[in-house]
Amino acid sequence: MRSKSWMMLTLFIHLFFFCSSVNAAICYDPKIIAKPDKQISGGTDSRDLQAVSTNRAINAAGCDMTPHIPATPYRIVVPTTTNINGSFSMSWPRSSDAAGYNLQESKSGGSWKTLTGVNNNIQYSRSGLTSAQYRYRVRAYNSAGYSAFRYSTYVTVLLPPPTPTAITVPASPSTN
Repeated sequence: MRSKSWMMLTLFIHLFFFCSSVNAAICYDPKIIAKPDKQISGGTDSRDLQAVSTNRAINAAGCDMTPHIPATPYRIVVPTTTNINGSFSMSWPRSSDAAGYNLQESKSGGSWKTLTGVNNNIQYSRSGLTSAQYRYRVRAYNSAGYSAFRYSTYVTVLLPPPTPTAITVPASPSTN
């Protein structure tokens, strides 16, 4: 007996197809809907399928509507020896999908403070630091949000004592 309902077969093809030249952030993912042209002995012969194509807008970064949070930088490189001048540089590798980086500093175990001017750079220089232990953490960000932080080892800054401006020597020896 012939069924009155149509059997629907939906096939999703995840290919970048028909990218818009006006807005490169939008691509189209074809959705193929196949339905039988005729019923054959209670089943459907695949040769008798009609294909109807519909398109839906998707995100060009992987054909996914959900933006991805960038990967956490896998290391942060800081000096490993005691610093005696209060100046040094640090660096980290680029993270996939990152638009920029957030770098923070903690002095002697205190609260974290965001360092400005990092933007999309993967290295940063510090100068004018006083004697203390410093620790750094960096995370990547984009429109989807922030990655987890990656923490550095401690950097010890130990400045030499200041040079005295004058030395006073007594005129006669003291017997005390």
